[in-house]
Amino acid sequence: MKIVIVGGGAAGTRAAIEIRKRDRNSEILIINEKNYREYSPCGMPFVLSGDVKNFEALQTLDKKFYEKMKIGLILGKKVKNIDFQNKKVMYENTEMYYDKLILATGSYAFVPPIEGVDSEKIIVFKNIDDAKKIHEKMKRIKKAVVIGAGLVGLETAYAFVKNNINVTVVEMLDRVLPVMLDKDMAEIVKKHLENKGIKSYLNEKVLEIGKKVRTDTREIECDLVVISSGVRANTDLAKKLGIETNYGIKVNERMETNVKDVYACGDCVECTDFITGNPIMSQLATTAVRQAKVLAENITGKEAKFGPVLNTSITELFGLEIGSTGLIAERAEKEGIKVLTGKYRGKTKPEYMERKDIIVKILADEEGTILGSQIIGKALVGRMDAMCLAILNKMNVKNLANIEYCYAPPVSQEFEPMYLACDIAAKKLR
Repeated sequence: MKIVIVGGGAAGTRAAIEIRKRDRNSEILIINEKNYREYSPCGMPFVLSGDVKNFEALQTLDKKFYEKMKIGLILGKKVKNIDFQNKKVMYENTEMYYDKLILATGSYAFVPPIEGVDSEKIIVFKNIDDAKKIHEKMKRIKKAVVIGAGLVGLETAYAFVKNNINVTVVEMLDRVLPVMLDKDMAEIVKKHLENKGIKSYLNEKVLEIGKKVRTDTREIECDLVVISSGVRANTDLAKKLGIETNYGIKVNERMETNVKDVYACGDCVECTDFITGNPIMSQLATTAVRQAKVLAENITGKEAKFGPVLNTSITELFGLEIGSTGLIAERAEKEGIKVLTGKYRGKTKPEYMERKDIIVKILADEEGTILGSQIIGKALVGRMDAMCLAILNKMNVKNLANIEYCYAPPVSQEFEPMYLACDIAAKKLR
């Protein structure tokens, strides 16, 4: 069997690896439009900040790994057409036969309609080439503007501050991390960032970029503008070929498209929201690798299903961890879901130990079923994973408020903050 994968990012590469783990004999080939191997996009801002030593460190798989796994790799070539009837992939002057085809075409950066957006002082931040350009310019600039207060935008602003560059973030919505956080939780993050030197202007639309950045409210001086306004699914090839798309490429639970023997995974694929059942994008590395594993099982003759998603996310900025899973209040309102909340602000350890602040917010429906959670503070990974499991198992705040949990003064509180937040929510039930 010959398996051709279009796209060599996290999804495409992981699909190849997972297939090879299950199938030692099939020929596997990755065709990547970019001229580099798979790397970690999530790590790019942390190379800029100096937390990661260099960009090469983000490429964890070297050429020898691909050779050892017997995964072919064609770099710098763009697939322009696919003949589904005859099962042929075409790029440049080459035709290649396949038995199974995987589309892992990823995403592209969304650029808002801004006058002067093609200026040389602007970098749209999406891939490692963009990151390298920013890294080079950082050596010569004193003031920067970041457009977009999502995860990558704030992590980039963090990198500027770490390099003693004055930075301003402009966001057209009313809060930082607008996809992850409710306004009350976002305000805590905003104040933390301001204390560390990141100025942010919210509810402002950038109109023009020239010698200064002009918004609908003010003008901002800068030497460099980084646009980080989110990404969109790269569905151009799929649409051209008649593959069914919506927000992204549509697939079933087996990661199959509407075309026989053609699969898709990663940023280009549309998912299903666990809470609402509606289509949603889940452009996270964790989603990509899970999809790749499901796809690999099905291609190699086993059975696996990829289920709905919660889009569980986390980051750390200047020592403050920020996590979110499931619905936020704004999305719930748009979906017509009435929610009640429980919010607890406490400490990670007892008063006689060195400890940190932690703020937990729980969202539940009117019956108490947990729909979402946002946590800010320290030691969040285990808590966010626990909240994800609670939502996926449709737990009620009453149940979670009373389950058994571990305690020891060096690592935890006598009363777990997550469960105290659930207890507060449970008291609001009728």
